[in-house]
Amino acid sequence: MPVILGEINMLTTPQALVRILELLFGCTTFSLVSLARNNETIIKSNTYTFCMFTWCFFFILTALIFLVEFVQFQSLVPVSWKNLPITMALLGALMTLMASIGFPYCAIKHEASIDPRLVAASIFSCLTFLAYAAEVCITKVRNVEQRGYMATTPGFLKVFEVFGACVVFVTLDSDVVDTCKAGPLFWWCVAVYCSCFLMSLCTIGVMLGECTGRCPVPFDRILAGFGSLCVLMYITALGYWVWALVHPDRCKQHTWKFITATVMTCLNLLAYTVDLAFSIKLLYYRA
Repeated sequence: MPVILGEINMLTTPQALVRILELLFGCTTFSLVSLARNNETIIKSNTYTFCMFTWCFFFILTALIFLVEFVQFQSLVPVSWKNLPITMALLGALMTLMASIGFPYCAIKHEASIDPRLVAASIFSCLTFLAYAAEVCITKVRNVEQRGYMATTPGFLKVFEVFGACVVFVTLDSDVVDTCKAGPLFWWCVAVYCSCFLMSLCTIGVMLGECTGRCPVPFDRILAGFGSLCVLMYITALGYWVWALVHPDRCKQHTWKFITATVMTCLNLLAYTVDLAFSIKLLYYRA
């Protein structure tokens, strides 16, 4: 099959320009971090691992999306091209935002004298976030016919639900587990995050693969069931974190991690509640 390259004017569209900026800023960010001197202590932290994974993963993913669109191979990719770019752009914006907040904190915490390259990397990480946010805005203002489910409010909420769980996973590291001697309620919360994360991720996967018509049960009912279950489970997890903040006991040195987990649990509970409301509304209109 011959390779059909796109016209050069495709590279001057607003969406192509912001993707070029995403590649440029992302590559500059992780290059500066890897070249920084005396960063051995930073490398050992989970925050550093999360940030480097975010910058590198979305750089590779953006490059692949950019290449597929330029070569015009969208029809050969077995996913919905209306949903994939916006999903990756929104998740990239959220993840790079978290990296832009977490990495400076990590650098200040572990370095007595800050390398200027780390400061520059933090700035370029913020620029990367702005580029991904710009792509989300550009896609959002398209005509309804050019947008997929993931460009709607329920689609955005599902991406945020996945992002919120990822933040909690990074926050609750092995140090918290070992120091606080996690009990059954703690592991129940972990099970809640894992279960709801997988349900949201599977929903996104079904939308990307356009497999809603293959489900034996109407997919809107599945969404309503998932939403109801996640809301109930997150309520129990939120109750545990509120109790943990009121009774810190021997985990006072990890109070900020508990606060982060509580805040993200609240935000995810709100996201699941609104998502459930959209699902019930859809069921009502279908009925």
